[in-house]
Amino acid sequence: GLLFDGPRWMERITRSDAFLAVDRHPGIHFHSGQFADAALRDGGPLDGELTLRGKTLPVSFQLLPSTCARPGRDCDIQVQGTISRHAFGMNAYRTLVKDDVDFDIRVRLQAEAPPT
Repeated sequence: GLLFDGPRWMERITRSDAFLAVDRHPGIHFHSGQFADAALRDGGPLDGELTLRGKTLPVSFQLLPSTCARPGRDCDIQVQGTISRHAFGMNAYRTLVKDDVDFDIRVRLQAEAPPT
């Protein structure tokens, strides 16, 4: 789910067509490049592509060190990063809202359903 850190009015504006355009583009997708297994334990850079508002751009995030022995199963895999909202076409309210959008992504792994 998409969570916001701020007042309720800011969430309404962020979901609007002026920013994320949630009604037209309900999904935000990150496709990571390859990384070493050790990065799940130790952390490190995580490059990939982010699709936001129907636009896909290369991004560089940070994979945080794990807090457990089996990341993704026993604890969240945590990824943080910042993107430019203008690069993704979110140009409204330039004098009121900063350009940087911070991401804090948490991932849990699920077993694949057996084929039917």
